[in-house]
Amino acid sequence: GRDYEQAMAAVKDVVVKTLISVESTVASMWQQGSTCISLGEAAQVGPNQTCFEVFGFDVLLDTNLRAWLLEVNTYCSFASSSPLDKRIKSELIADALTVAGIVPYNYDSVAKALRAAHSKRLQGLIPRSVPTRSHTLQTLPQAQLSDLGQAEWQLLVDAHDEHLRCGRLQRIFPTPATASKYSKYFSTPRYANLLLARWYACGGEQVFQEGSSVKLPEFVPKLRSRDNTAK
Repeated sequence: GRDYEQAMAAVKDVVVKTLISVESTVASMWQQGSTCISLGEAAQVGPNQTCFEVFGFDVLLDTNLRAWLLEVNTYCSFASSSPLDKRIKSELIADALTVAGIVPYNYDSVAKALRAAHSKRLQGLIPRSVPTRSHTLQTLPQAQLSDLGQAEWQLLVDAHDEHLRCGRLQRIFPTPATASKYSKYFSTPRYANLLLARWYACGGEQVFQEGSSVKLPEFVPKLRSRDNTAK
């Protein structure tokens, strides 16, 4: 007789607020394990998804379905005590690795690309690429998708690609419902968060679907949705 949606909303609220409280520390550590520039790709507005972590939240629900945080485990136990426990944790591990989008590493190809890029830089043929933004923190919330640069679109493509392979996982921030709700809790606005919030306000995942009124730039690769083949 309890409201499941209400209970899950309370749990998600606790999770988002908890992560925001340590966002600066987590982002700093993430930067240390990430690279901001990929070989042969456009400069991005943030690090590529080269690392990830699974946190275990222990949450208690009271009789009013209010969620109380007990602790957060950074070293989750994936040991299984029952067939159901094994199934749940196996699916979690599979979905986490899939959404992380780990790409097979080819040492020969990377070494060759590095040598070629280094040689071209020595000859002055190509400049060192650095992340560039087409907007500022002040102008981005009012920007149109057509005004975004290649770096911003790369992040949006990555976000959409994550959505396509998320499996049983679910993004809880930023989303159309949470982007503005939790922005006031950040000590420093994040460009990527503002960009995703603006993207959702302009249609979100729908801008990549067939029949969308949004005209995608030529440099945006053809994508596919869960219900459609590549277009």
